Amino acid sequence: MPILSAFACLLCIAMSFLCTEGDDRSNVRTLLLKEAYQAKEAYQVMEAYQVKEAYQIQDAHQTQESHHAQKEYEAQESYQAKEPREKESDKSKVSSADFVFWGEIQDVNVSTQELNRNTSAVQVTVCGDTQIIFSSTRGLDEEFNYFNAGDSSVRNKTCLISPSLAYKLFGNADGTGQNIQLQDVEYQVHGMLDCEDPVIVLLASANPDSKLDKVSVKLPDGMGTQQGITNFTAQTGIQGDLLSYHLYHQWTRFMAYAVPCLIYLFVCIQMLQTIRKNTFVPAVRTTILFIAAVTGTVIGIWILDVHIQIPREMLPSRWSDFEFWSDLWKRIIQDVSLLLKTEKSEMVLHDYHNFLKTGGCSIAAAILGCISFSNLHIKNSIILWTASAASMILTYLFFTTNIQSSVSLTNNRILWLLMPACFIMNYISYHYVFIASHR
Repeated sequence: MPILSAFACLLCIAMSFLCTEGDDRSNVRTLLLKEAYQAKEAYQVMEAYQVKEAYQIQDAHQTQESHHAQKEYEAQESYQAKEPREKESDKSKVSSADFVFWGEIQDVNVSTQELNRNTSAVQVTVCGDTQIIFSSTRGLDEEFNYFNAGDSSVRNKTCLISPSLAYKLFGNADGTGQNIQLQDVEYQVHGMLDCEDPVIVLLASANPDSKLDKVSVKLPDGMGTQQGITNFTAQTGIQGDLLSYHLYHQWTRFMAYAVPCLIYLFVCIQMLQTIRKNTFVPAVRTTILFIAAVTGTVIGIWILDVHIQIPREMLPSRWSDFEFWSDLWKRIIQDVSLLLKTEKSEMVLHDYHNFLKTGGCSIAAAILGCISFSNLHIKNSIILWTASAASMILTYLFFTTNIQSSVSLTNNRILWLLMPACFIMNYISYHYVFIASHR
């Protein structure tokens, strides 16, 4: 039945939106370093950067205090002299980005002596805050004192593991507080990662000779990719090729929102075509089509919650700058090519899998939506309100069965109102034909 296909379409759309949930790392950019750093070298870079940043912040505060005192004095003489110095003070503010070095080793042997179990996993060694690149119940962060202390007892023997690794070693998905062995060194599980594959995350202080070939930068809010990377390179001297991991999350969100928009547009066009074919007075036809189009557009924008956000680096200083568009296109091709060629790291596998799931669900939703509304004819109001209520109940059941993953989706108007709106437009189309044929 077409209505059942519409319900299946709704479930596919809900699954697509579910893949967009979780920690949003759209402001994190990853560079593949020109030359890999050893853990000790990475520590020295991060220490030097933090000391430099501390002095910059101190200087900025002193500058702001002196400007504030000077403005209070000058305010008594001239109010107009105040505004230029405010702008100058704003420019002196320090804009910083958190960053973390990291590297991966495939197929390391992890074991637990208590249960005499062992398995293979991916080892991710991190120098910095682990929560910049991984979502976890608790994070690990270095204090940058080990290499200066010169004492091996200062090493932090803690780690993070994924639920799948915990299940293989301990028989349950939570291994917090348990002890595991890696290369004859014992670590205590400090927290659990939010990733699917067997993964163990260690701080670089536990392995000072480890190679770290990537650095992830957390950009300030509102800062574009190119500007953020340029600032980061200028501040730290670290250079590398951009791995556009954030594109997977952007593509996932685009597909999740694009399919409901296309389905709504398909049903709306069906309604407008029905009105045009069955209205024989030109003046009346134009008026009705205009009212229907405007009403459908306004309702659609509200239901679909359309927010068009164009990245700042994709906006030229002037639209006639053809060289900008050519360079932008080349940069996009280069970024996508490098992203597809580079081996998928554990940091990006979650977003990559969500991208694939959303792609499959979106294609299924588009096919089911077209099949359903091409053959659906709601003939009476009882069927209309029953189908609309059933779609809302189905949405509610979906939320209750995925309560931990879909908390922020409960206010999503698309999942609640898309199908009722499409059913109403289908009902209007059928009855318009019926009324026009009996005149």
